[in-house]
Amino acid sequence: MNSPVPAGSRPWDANDKPKWFVVGFLIFLHVFALFAASPTMFTKRAVTSFAFLALLTQLFGLSIGFHRLFAHKSFRTSRTVRLVLGLLGTLSLQGGPVWWVAIHRLHHRYPDTDHDIHSPNQGMFWSHLGWTLVRRPTFSKFAEYAPYAGTISQDSALRSLDLLEFPVQILLWGTLYAYGGWPCVLWGGAVRLVFTYHCTWLVGSAAHHWGYQRYKTRDEARNLWWVAILTYGEGWHNNHHQAPFSARHGHAWWELDLGWLTLLLMKRFGLVWCLRTPKSL
Repeated sequence: MNSPVPAGSRPWDANDKPKWFVVGFLIFLHVFALFAASPTMFTKRAVTSFAFLALLTQLFGLSIGFHRLFAHKSFRTSRTVRLVLGLLGTLSLQGGPVWWVAIHRLHHRYPDTDHDIHSPNQGMFWSHLGWTLVRRPTFSKFAEYAPYAGTISQDSALRSLDLLEFPVQILLWGTLYAYGGWPCVLWGGAVRLVFTYHCTWLVGSAAHHWGYQRYKTRDEARNLWWVAILTYGEGWHNNHHQAPFSARHGHAWWELDLGWLTLLLMKRFGLVWCLRTPKSL
């Protein structure tokens, strides 16, 4: 990955302009999700939809798929499993796999610097949410960000998911409505997305400000237990920055890493193999 840092990658660059669609969508989503608090929306099917889809999209899609497999190649799996994980990650509506990996690899290349798109040096709001609200002139089109994603940008199926992000979400919401009406749309759609968004963003914000550092790395990544619980092990962030290639993020016996335990279970069933970990573990 020898491409130069894209122009406009510095936070609040003079050329950055607000993504008004994203701003409006996030406001709508958060307000819409509030209606789930109504007793009439609190149904068994709705809550089940939230729990089931949050597990699929956050654990399997984002943690295992987008992060540990696509971004860091920490294990190997079949073509079919790759595509399923890619689809589940895309259903989190955080960008397609190529875009997500490009952003994440740029973060690891320039952690906690002005070239880190969600640098914590720009404050908690920026690293948590603010970075998603501006458009970078040279990091918004596929041809511009694909070089930072490595070989997955050459995978035609994964490339297509970058374009199908909203269509598959609309299809999911339609299925939820058919399954349980507006309660399922609210809980399995809006509430799930809001919950997953903030859990993911906490890794880049809270886990770069609070917690402990087991290793001395060149950044402020920290291990934060409550973020690890919310994100299936992603909150052991100092461990991860010490060994980004590792499929295991919890390095101590008490650092619960449900993503790693899930991979061990998948390995037992022959779904994944060649799990990479530091030799010291």
